[in-house]
Amino acid sequence: MKKKFNIFLVAILIVCFSALPISGMNNVRAQGNSPSVLPPGVSADGIALDYSASASQLFTFTIPSIIPKAGYWKSPAGVRFYVNPAKTRVLKFTIASISACGYLWTVTHLPTLLISNKTFSFTGPFYGNGTFHSTSTVTGIAGLKRFLIKKGSCSVYVTKSVWYSAKWINTSQP
Repeated sequence: MKKKFNIFLVAILIVCFSALPISGMNNVRAQGNSPSVLPPGVSADGIALDYSASASQLFTFTIPSIIPKAGYWKSPAGVRFYVNPAKTRVLKFTIASISACGYLWTVTHLPTLLISNKTFSFTGPFYGNGTFHSTSTVTGIAGLKRFLIKKGSCSVYVTKSVWYSAKWINTSQP
């Protein structure tokens, strides 16, 4: 049954793609023997994609990945960080305005974080993650779970979680 379904699905794709007009599309975007295409008139990140293939070829759809802008990012929720110039790592992920022992604290994650498949994350008493939705927007969660803050004779375990939406601010680096 599974094999019949696959053959039927391929037949539907062939019929659908062979019925689409090809006029006006000049840019072929193929890799090896299996082209990555979108139907005519559809673009991804402003790049018009085309296909030129016989009806017997199987098509796959690929959307270009989002690469965040390098520089300083900030959210109204108090989360801020940098994306390195290579646009592959998050640096100095920080959550601000943590109230403990009569002070407002800022907590910064110093190890760099790899950006993979539009996301980054880290765990522990201070944790955070983010998903880039465009080259200049990211959303995620940052928080503290029983994070110890000490000042003089005051010791407090802080638990706080914040959802954030940050935007790219400028090209500065730490």
